[in-house]
Amino acid sequence: MLRRRCRLADPGILRVALFLTVLVPGCAGRPAQPLPSAPRLDVGQAACRRSSAALDWHAPSAHDERALHDAWCGTVGPPAIAAHANPAEGADSPRRALTVVSWNTHGGMADVDALLRALRARSDAEARDVVLLLQEVVRRSADLPSALAATAPVPRSLHGPGQGEDVVALAARLGMSLVYVPSMRNGRTDAPGPGEDRGNAILSSLPLTEPAAIELPLSNQRRVAVAATLGARVAGAPAALRVVSFHFDTTRGRARQAAFLGDWLRQESGRGLALVVGGDVNAIWGTRDAAYEALTSALPVEACGRRRTNRWPWRLHALFGWWRGRLDYVFSTLSRDATDIVCATWPAYLDSDHLPVVMDLVAADRSPRPASHIRTPPSAPRRAHPRTRRQSTAGATRQRPGP
Repeated sequence: MLRRRCRLADPGILRVALFLTVLVPGCAGRPAQPLPSAPRLDVGQAACRRSSAALDWHAPSAHDERALHDAWCGTVGPPAIAAHANPAEGADSPRRALTVVSWNTHGGMADVDALLRALRARSDAEARDVVLLLQEVVRRSADLPSALAATAPVPRSLHGPGQGEDVVALAARLGMSLVYVPSMRNGRTDAPGPGEDRGNAILSSLPLTEPAAIELPLSNQRRVAVAATLGARVAGAPAALRVVSFHFDTTRGRARQAAFLGDWLRQESGRGLALVVGGDVNAIWGTRDAAYEALTSALPVEACGRRRTNRWPWRLHALFGWWRGRLDYVFSTLSRDATDIVCATWPAYLDSDHLPVVMDLVAADRSPRPASHIRTPPSAPRRAHPRTRRQSTAGATRQRPGP
């Protein structure tokens, strides 16, 4: 009897079970532990957290995790905050139209200029302001630590030294306000010249106020989300508009990071702020991923399309990554009662390995039209006002047609 039981444990079955255990972390669903809090952090004397302007820091409070974050933080330079946009432009009147783009720039390799030209080429683009929620941007600066210990946590460079456009130089060239907070070093090099770090950034044609950094629970690499409030009211938004750019880990720890960020977003929404949040969820299981579920429990997701948003070199995703879900999403608390929203996945990669996600906001015109403007004959059926979004009855997720 004992021998027969042992035969049931076939080595092939055991190998398959072990493979599925490693491969399917995202199927576990939402984390069982309660959502962690995101307390404000006293930055102290750490150079990597000091900036030229006031910057709120939020981070896990556990002592052991703080020590790990400090080790990673010690390898990067300070945050970069720049006010290139004209403050006077944000104070006159509410903006009627706004375009928000969320885009993983693949280590600064994305052609941001090409995307902006395409956005401006649209017929109504001249009246729009633009906010770029960028992930995986690089920054070169002499302010980075020059000497690093051999044990310092330094990931490899994405493309090698000097590759990818510096995000600080990009913002200055475009005349856009900037909030950039590095997450990690971009490789270790002994070559002369400034060091490089990489992280998330917000670039805006409108002034940015109340910048904040949210250090997410550490998993494989340090991740810091970036937030700011637009210095001008956007017509149709019920309150000041708070924008957030984030990038989660590729490991199963992204679910914990999403829960932490979701908790912070609830706090911001409780302050009466309208939120637009964009980033790389790294949700390899798409809408079934635990990180996606944790974020959608905090605020609704915009229907920006269902297609996959990333690719691998030499199109290897067609062979090895065909099962992976959509990685990039935009979330918001905006209501269609006051704002017409159209969100779509841009059709071109533009030198990145991720597609941009573009959301257009326009103040909704709900005023009744004069009878003299009605051209429909009395006998013709009344035409319904075109809807740009529908509220799903199955929870917080908003569903709208996408490409």
